[in-house]
Amino acid sequence: MVSDEIYEVEVSGCNTKKRVIFDLQVKDSIEQIINIAEEYQLAMAQGLSGYVEVWIDDDKNYRCQATDVKSIKKGTTTKGIQVKNKASLQVGSKDDVNSWLQAWWPKVNQF
Repeated sequence: MVSDEIYEVEVSGCNTKKRVIFDLQVKDSIEQIINIAEEYQLAMAQGLSGYVEVWIDDDKNYRCQATDVKSIKKGTTTKGIQVKNKASLQVGSKDDVNSWLQAWWPKVNQF
């Protein structure tokens, strides 16, 4: 059963906020992230100390970023993401996302 927790997130490269259905689009592994991003335009995986986010921007580019848990700002109806590690930002192709996920997933699973 899918939770009805729905958030709107502002992400770079997009003029409108992306909707996130938490239980559907946020996972604890990276195996399905690209497929979820293709279907819903945004996907996230939660690691031990942060998140990786993958989305498709308005120009159909794949974008990626990593955030630590402390950088997630909570609001009443929306969640905004502040990326403290600008080195994690990437824009590219679907193949680039695979390489990026392999590099950044271990980093968001460190204590």
